[in-house]
Formats: sequence, C-alpha cells, structure tokens
Amino acid sequence: MFGRRGTFLVKTFTAFLLSAAGLLGLDDARILIIYLLFTIIWQRELETPARNEVEELDFPRGLVGIALALFVALALLPMP
Repeated sequence: MFGRRGTFLVKTFTAFLLSAAGLLGLDDARILIIYLLFTIIWQRELETPARNEVEELDFPRGLVGIALALFVALALLPMP
C-alpha cells in the first residue's frame, strides 16, 4: 500500500510509538510492549513482494486498507 520505503518508515515509526507508549507508562496493561516484542522477534523477514508492486493502488482499495489498519489499531489498543 505504501511501497517499500513507506513500509519501512511506517514500521519504524510504529515501533518507536509502541515502545514510547509502553515505556512512558501510557499502557498500564503492558500489551503494547508485548506486541512490540512479538513483532520484533517473529516478523523479522520482509514479506514476499507482490507481483504488481510497481502499479499504483486505486482509491477504493486504499480506503479499505486504511479502514482495516484503523480497525486493527482499535482492536489492539486497550480502552480505558
């Protein structure tokens, strides 16, 4: 959805955000630190590149991707 460079930037920013939230006490249940450790340990390899990696993503599929990313974030973050 973001390309290789965008994926690396999103991955790095997300890891930094999760570690900062977990270490600064914004996560009482420590689920963000656990999730960060899980992703660092088990998802080290890059995924297999798509066949149509050069083509741009069309608008409806981009919206679905963003909506699903928000859904995942809401599912992982504990509610107060």
